[in-house]
Amino acid sequence: MTCPQCGGPGLADGSGVSPGEQARPPRDADLIGVLAQIHAAEYQTLTARSTNWIAIQIALWPVIGGLLALLAEASDKVPHRLLAWGGTIVVLLAMLVYHSASFEQYNNICFIEQVIKPALRVHVGNAPFWNYEPWLQHHRGLSPWWWEYAPLAFPLAALGGAVYLQRTEWSASDTFGLLAALGLLVVEWSLARKCVRARSEMLETTYTSA
Repeated sequence: MTCPQCGGPGLADGSGVSPGEQARPPRDADLIGVLAQIHAAEYQTLTARSTNWIAIQIALWPVIGGLLALLAEASDKVPHRLLAWGGTIVVLLAMLVYHSASFEQYNNICFIEQVIKPALRVHVGNAPFWNYEPWLQHHRGLSPWWWEYAPLAFPLAALGGAVYLQRTEWSASDTFGLLAALGLLVVEWSLARKCVRARSEMLETTYTSA
């Protein structure tokens, strides 16, 4: 049968494509290229997410400073009890966001090193690539404990300051504020502990993948 568009030979159904062309599987090189592009796109997505989390962490500090400055500015109009516990809760919530961002970053790095990088290494062999994390592993210096537990000093200081300021005027409202702050502090400590584990796994992963 003649193809109506080009006048050449075609199939009986008029598609103009031979059975061999229709059934031809993708070449290995084509498949490798597609897989590499998929892995690279996933890598870029994860690194973009990590960049966003880092930006959030950096933005937290001026936000905390601004909110505490506003609370101090309102000291003549707002009861001191509200300022003390309000400031403590602000610091606790900010540290929760900080450690949540850290936890997500460590998970992203572990996924890249444990899943995406080995999948790409099948195609590129022993050629080195994505070497920053393995390199950084040898230059971090401090233990994961210091990196993750040190920020807890801020909410602990805020909590201690609130208790000290209200010690002479303690009431049921202060008890409620203390319990709420302690509850958030427990959650914060638990999240910091998860960050220590995730960071330790990240360091071990990047060390073995170097």
